[in-house]
Amino acid sequence: MDGTDRKILEQLQRNARQSVKEISAAVGLSLPTVSERIRKLEQGGVIRGYTALLDYEKFGQQFCCFCLLILRGSETNFDSEFMAYVRGNPRILECHRLLGNYEYLLKVVASSVRDLEALLCHLRDDWGILKSSTYTVLNPIKAEASLGAQAGLE
Repeated sequence: MDGTDRKILEQLQRNARQSVKEISAAVGLSLPTVSERIRKLEQGGVIRGYTALLDYEKFGQQFCCFCLLILRGSETNFDSEFMAYVRGNPRILECHRLLGNYEYLLKVVASSVRDLEALLCHLRDDWGILKSSTYTVLNPIKAEASLGAQAGLE
């Protein structure tokens, strides 16, 4: 990956719906060259996919929380079963396995405090939470889906 690829990625992160023609004009390369570079970035796994960023509040999900968890899991398939549950639950936006005092960090959305409580009760009852801490987001200061300057893209 070179500087030109980084410029193409920067354009895609700003607006993945822009045309290859617009990207080629922005980076100063021909359409076929930009198309080929994007194809290689996709095949190489640098670009994992394209998505739309939605405002969860527009869907009635008024609460965004981060939950730190330690689970009881001792069975062999426990982690894979928990991951399957997490992937299938639309209220869980992100899940990260951690190193440190907690095992997992979940980013969840809920329509109300009761809705959040129901999700946490389900986690406790079905997955055996040994310890948890939940932090409600008051106002997101920065919530980016792009790497930007941290990855040397800008």
